[in-house]
Amino acid sequence: MMNPTKVLPNFDVHKNDFTIIRVEHRTHKDLTFIDIRQFYRDDDGEFKPTPKGITCQPDKLSDLINVLTKMKNELGRMGR
Repeated sequence: MMNPTKVLPNFDVHKNDFTIIRVEHRTHKDLTFIDIRQFYRDDDGEFKPTPKGITCQPDKLSDLINVLTKMKNELGRMGR
């Protein structure tokens, strides 16, 4: 009997009416990845992926969150 696969939700950050940054869980050849990618709205109103983005393994997610938090803190110190 196969184990049911848990489907994780996508999370979007809206940059503007035409562009979002989507965070999604992906699998490829039994490997798990986190994909953070920019999407654009096409003429039909559907969001399509662009080449702009990064893919990392879940064990690197904490490191990525840490450096993003550091960048946020540094920008805050600069008043931005």
